[in-house]
Amino acid sequence: MQLMEPYLYRYHHLVCDNYFTSPALCSSLFDKDTYMTGTVRVYRKGMPKSLKNLKLQRGESLVKQSGPIMALCYGDRKTVTFMSTLSQPNVIATHNARGVEIQIPAVNCVYNQKMGGVDLSDKSLELYDPDIRSNKMWKRILFNLLLRVISNAYIIYRQNRGLRTKMNRMDFQIGVCLGLVMLEIFGNPGALLEGQVCPLKQD
Repeated sequence: MQLMEPYLYRYHHLVCDNYFTSPALCSSLFDKDTYMTGTVRVYRKGMPKSLKNLKLQRGESLVKQSGPIMALCYGDRKTVTFMSTLSQPNVIATHNARGVEIQIPAVNCVYNQKMGGVDLSDKSLELYDPDIRSNKMWKRILFNLLLRVISNAYIIYRQNRGLRTKMNRMDFQIGVCLGLVMLEIFGNPGALLEGQVCPLKQD
């Protein structure tokens, strides 16, 4: 809240990720004539219990409203939850990466437009997150770092693959995992990524 103090009471619109977003902060900012939109963790204090452990099919959504605060869960590859004191729960037409017209919540579109590249890395990780749940913080940090390493490796791969057949992110991530698991059996995990047969190590 201290960072926003110079900008309060000016009807600004703050957009942030789920590290910062909470019902309490949304309410406090709204009382100071400041709007807020962001992704939110469903286990935050004050979140509706009906949104916890919610599994939605792709394209499905569920909306909860409490005063000026709207919480919207949207089913994509994973269920994403948004919170906003500005956006309405309507949907808009847009096109996916394949050019197919789809319907998405307006709050999703606003969030993507405003966050842009700021949230691109975290969004990329979220799509392929194995959803490791543990009370041990070091485990969550470890898997987050591993996902970031794989994400950076995939960026380098796309930039330097040359004439080789392009793999999508999921296939690349699976290939890396297989390469690490099979490292003691196959001599060249890089060849495994290309679908080549690798000779067994010679003792």
